[in-house]
Amino acid sequence: MAVELADWFLDFVVRVKNLRGVVVPGSTSESAVLPGLQWIGKHFRYRDIGFTPVSLERVPKKVRERLSKKPFAPVSLPSSAMQEVATATRPPDVSDGLWEQIVTASAYACPLVLVQTLEEVVPKDFWVFVVRVGEPLEPTSAKFHLRVCDYAALDAFGPTTKGLLETVADRAGGLVGLLHERRKNALEDGEKRFWRLAENSGETAVVAVLDPLGPAWASKPEAVVAAIKKHGALAAALFSLVPAFVVLPGVTVES
Repeated sequence: MAVELADWFLDFVVRVKNLRGVVVPGSTSESAVLPGLQWIGKHFRYRDIGFTPVSLERVPKKVRERLSKKPFAPVSLPSSAMQEVATATRPPDVSDGLWEQIVTASAYACPLVLVQTLEEVVPKDFWVFVVRVGEPLEPTSAKFHLRVCDYAALDAFGPTTKGLLETVADRAGGLVGLLHERRKNALEDGEKRFWRLAENSGETAVVAVLDPLGPAWASKPEAVVAAIKKHGALAAALFSLVPAFVVLPGVTVES
C-alpha cells in the first residue's frame, strides 16, 4: 500500500487543490452542450474543471475539442483500490459514465458541474436536496454559488466518510439510519448555504446535493459493506455527499 500511495498521492494533492469541479457534459447534441462549456471556460479560467476519460467517449467531436482546452483537465480516480470499489458498487441502472463522474467528484471533495438539466442527467434516487430558480443567475451570483457548492463538498467530506466508516465497523444494518441522517443534514445545510437563491425561486434546478451511497446501498448493500471493510477510507471517499451546479446559459445562468 505504501508504494501505491507514493505513486499517486502527490499528484492527487495538487489536483485537489486546483480542481473546482467535475463537469458532466452529457451526450446530447453539440448545440445543447457547447454553450454551457463555453460559459464555464469564460468564467473559470484560473482553476481546473475536471472531466473523466469516459466523458470523451460519449460526446460529439466539437465537445471533445472544447474539453481538450483550459480550464478543462482530465481527472480520474487516483488509485486502483478506488477504481475497484467504483466498479463493484455501481448500481446496475446507473451508467458507468455517470457513476464514475459522481464518485470521482466525491473522491476529490468537489461538486459536479452539469451542462444539461438535473432531470436529464441524474436519477432522482440520488437527490437529497434541490434548489430551483425562476430566472438566470447573473455571472457573479453563479460563480459565487458554484464556490459555495465547492465549500459544501469539502465540509461534507470528513463527517460523511467518517460516519460511514464508523457505521460499517459497528453494524452494517445501521446504514439505513445513516442514510436518513445524511439526507437530514443535507437539507439543513443546503437551506443555510443557498438561502440567497430563495428570492429567485422557480421551476428549474440550479443546485442539488447528491448522495451516491443511497443508490449503491439500495442495489448492492453487500458490495458496499465489503468494499468499506476491505479498503476503509479509500472506499468511503467515494460515498460523500456531492453538490451539483447546473450551467444552462439562458436558463440557470445568463447567456
